[in-house]
Amino acid sequence: MTAVREKSWDLLWIDKGLSVEEETLARVRRLRPDLIIVGYSPDDMIARHNNSRQFLDHLPQYDVFFTTKSYNVSELKSRGCPEVIFVDNAFDPHTHRPMKIIPEECGDLGGPVGFIGTYEGARAKSMLLLSGKGIPVRIYGGAWTRLGRPRLNGLHLKIEDKTLLCDDYAKAICSF
Repeated sequence: MTAVREKSWDLLWIDKGLSVEEETLARVRRLRPDLIIVGYSPDDMIARHNNSRQFLDHLPQYDVFFTTKSYNVSELKSRGCPEVIFVDNAFDPHTHRPMKIIPEECGDLGGPVGFIGTYEGARAKSMLLLSGKGIPVRIYGGAWTRLGRPRLNGLHLKIEDKTLLCDDYAKAICSF
C-alpha cells in the first residue's frame, strides 16, 4: 500500500490475481479513486482449478478484465466484473521463434511429440491417449506428478517436472 499511497499511478495491472484479497483492492480504490484496475489471465478463470475464493470475491473491483477465453466473458460478468474483454492468444516473437538446434539439444529437450504447460485433467487425458497408442510424448510443466507413477507404467510418456523458460522453451518447441 505504501507505493499506492506515495506515488501517482494511472493503472494497476493484476495478472491472474488468485491471492489478491477484495479488501486490498477496496483500499486501493479508496486511496486512488481514479486508478484503473485491470485484470488479465490466459486461463479459464471460472474452472475450479484456475480460480480461488479471493479471485471470485474481488472480481467486482476491476474496471476491466481481459481474457483469452471467449466463454469467460459472460461468466466473469455474471460474477460481478463490470467489463470483460476477449483478446486472442498471442505470441512473443523473441520467444516463439525458430532456433538452430544441435543434435544433443534435440535429444535433451525434444522428442516425437511434446507438450509444454501445467497439468490439467483434459490435457492429461489427451497425453495419456496419445501415449497409450504407442506415440512417445514428452511433457514439460508443473504438477504432472498428479498422474502418479504406477499409472504411467507401459506408457510412452516422459514427464519432465520442470518449467522451460527463454531459449530452452524455444529450443524445446523446435525439437518436437
